[in-house]
Amino acid sequence: MESTACLCAGPLVVVNSTILNAKEPEKHVFYLVTDELNFEAMNMWFPLNPQEK
Repeated sequence: MESTACLCAGPLVVVNSTILNAKEPEKHVFYLVTDELNFEAMNMWFPLNPQEK
């Protein structure tokens, strides 16, 4: 269980850091690749963290 949490947290830290430090964050696009194990967690993340306009 611990290793799965680390796998999920690593990419999230990279994305958050990139967006927070970008001059034009609205122009960044991320292509996410996952497996069956993490798909549902990622799928639930987006509705819980809507994009600000």
